[in-house]
Amino acid sequence: MKKVFLGCMLIAGLGVLVTSCNNGDYNANPSKPTDVRNPLNPNSGVTIPLGRIQAQIDGSLRVFDQKAGWTDSMAETLIGQGLKYDNMHTTEFLGFSLSPYKGNTGEYYIYDSLSNDVFYGSMDTTDNTVYLLYNGKIVTGGSGQGDVNLKGTESARVRGTFSATVYQVIPTLDFSQTHQITSGEFYLPKH
Repeated sequence: MKKVFLGCMLIAGLGVLVTSCNNGDYNANPSKPTDVRNPLNPNSGVTIPLGRIQAQIDGSLRVFDQKAGWTDSMAETLIGQGLKYDNMHTTEFLGFSLSPYKGNTGEYYIYDSLSNDVFYGSMDTTDNTVYLLYNGKIVTGGSGQGDVNLKGTESARVRGTFSATVYQVIPTLDFSQTHQITSGEFYLPKH
């Protein structure tokens, strides 16, 4: 009798343990609305994880997921950026700025304002010296082609897509040195 009782208690305990592991529905259910953006839902405009900017730069996929985020600490301006550490002394960065930004989603074209821009470059991490900087907005020579499509700003996160032609401005202004940025995506938390 004692063995039957202990056997029943063991089975009941295992049953409680197994049911307590059920954390509810999986967040990637496209038909269920949740606070977390669903990367598997094609209608959300998000196909990358939170905290990442990625793009094809001259046909090569580059992922910038270290310290990726956005801020709107300057009046009516949204700035988003991600870093990719190449080694302990240098890092690449990719980002964008939108102004005037008033919390609105939609298409922001580089040529629409003096502050809309897409930028890419590399810098020294020890003293923050920028070695190379490429901008889509060139004040001295007009402006480049490009746009940022801001698809969402929910829960202090921004998400969307971008593309641009960027021109070298540091170390010297050189319109012949360009990079094509295509298929750009971002999904960033606020910093």
